[in-house]
Amino acid sequence: MIKTQFKIDRPLYTKKVTPEEFLKLNEVDKENIESVEFLKPKLGQQGFGEIIIRYKIPLPPHNVTGTRIKRQTISAP
Repeated sequence: MIKTQFKIDRPLYTKKVTPEEFLKLNEVDKENIESVEFLKPKLGQQGFGEIIIRYKIPLPPHNVTGTRIKRQTISAP
């Protein structure tokens, strides 16, 4: 098997942020926020939970990196 690195530029429709980041984003980009979902904090975890923001118009593309595994074919001599 051969491992190759790849990058994909794709638009960002949802974003997970802290409550502090949400307050800042809500002031700046209020018209573009379609919906908001609150994720309550887990026991033993610091902070006040997280917020998932869904945008009406996606944010500019961001890079997603990963590793793709290709199968290597072996030919008989």
